[in-house]
Amino acid sequence: YVTEGLEERRNIKYKILLFFLLATFFTVIPVKAMTPNVEYIDYIYSNRIGSDKTYSGQLGYIIDDNRFLYCLDPYHIIGQDYGINNDYFNTLSSDTLDYIKMISNYNNSALQNRSPHYYMAAQELIWEKLFGEGKFFWTTGINGTGSIIDVSNFKNEIKSYVDNFFKKPSFDESVIRGDFYTIVTLTDTNNVLSNYEIINESKNQVWISDNTLYIHILSSDLENIKLVRKYDGGSPIYYHNDTNQDLAYLTSYVENISQIKVQASNKYSENINIQYLDEEDSSLINGNVNFKITNDNYENKLSTANGNYITTLEEGKYRLETENVPYGYLLPDLVNINVFEKNFFINQTFTVFLKKPIGKLNISVEKEGLYQL
Repeated sequence: YVTEGLEERRNIKYKILLFFLLATFFTVIPVKAMTPNVEYIDYIYSNRIGSDKTYSGQLGYIIDDNRFLYCLDPYHIIGQDYGINNDYFNTLSSDTLDYIKMISNYNNSALQNRSPHYYMAAQELIWEKLFGEGKFFWTTGINGTGSIIDVSNFKNEIKSYVDNFFKKPSFDESVIRGDFYTIVTLTDTNNVLSNYEIINESKNQVWISDNTLYIHILSSDLENIKLVRKYDGGSPIYYHNDTNQDLAYLTSYVENISQIKVQASNKYSENINIQYLDEEDSSLINGNVNFKITNDNYENKLSTANGNYITTLEEGKYRLETENVPYGYLLPDLVNINVFEKNFFINQTFTVFLKKPIGKLNISVEKEGLYQL
């Protein structure tokens, strides 16, 4: 009875699992195929010189959902029932993909006004980027007949914008070094710096004014500073058809990144202010104080007559030892001075309070000699 019940429960589990698998299979929603709308333009024909023949066809705006598409395969005719497969973008280098995306980005506003010469110029630039120059031209008649339509001025306009977008500041990939706390200025001779924004991944302070980059050196680490120029947009879409030309929506986000590395050329240091104060009224000690600042391999004997002393110390652990104070005061304890870049104080003040004795011991001696108290 127990065995039969166990077997029955197993059968129920298998039936439930089979039900869910079948339900999942039959509820998969198929991706809807895209068929582009083509608005043909009278008296404009593209001519594409192939390895076997010259292909020719009437130019048309290729549109899907109010978005302008571009042909990525000039040697096939346009088709129907396109599927989206963005993996095809992986067959292009990132530089090539960004370049043709920027061609589309620049053209986007012109195409809203149905400017055919910009569409022709952009399509030709995209083909040239993918297949090389000297293979494409436009005519007023099919198969190269009629008059040649020259769109070189439009191509140059688009290309100038795209080339400028990808132009980096003249100091791109530089390694910049300067003393701690100094401000280094870098002037961009390419005159594109104003188009960039700063992504500061360092401890340094960085800002842009006009055509100059300012860097306040605040770190001994070799650190990265990025400059990014962006064209805001969505994502590109690749439309593939096994037998017809591939299409793409290319108006999308592109970024151009420039970077420099920055590092302090000297050791980290801090301004150290040492103050000797009267413990009773916190006034500066008026009188000669002798002291020394030391560490394991450094010693500097110093003095002050007004209770205040300012110096600069490089990174390290130091000891402040007072050796002599004015009459009426007791020698203070040793003081530790720590200078560490990780704390980054820039300025530190160390206050040493001098105490007066609570009593006085008068000793009279009757003759010269050595005495010990």
